Amino acid sequence: MSWTDLVVRLLADTKLYARLLGLLVLLMPVAVAVTALLIVLK
Repeated sequence: MSWTDLVVRLLADTKLYARLLGLLVLLMPVAVAVTALLIVLK
């Protein structure tokens, strides 16, 4: 299986794509908070 096939399949499966996007949106504030904490604690 090539990369293009994988990308096309991922884009075709909108439900999976939306779930991945939601996961990213959920993880972004966590990553920002952890980074801010590390800067403050340094």
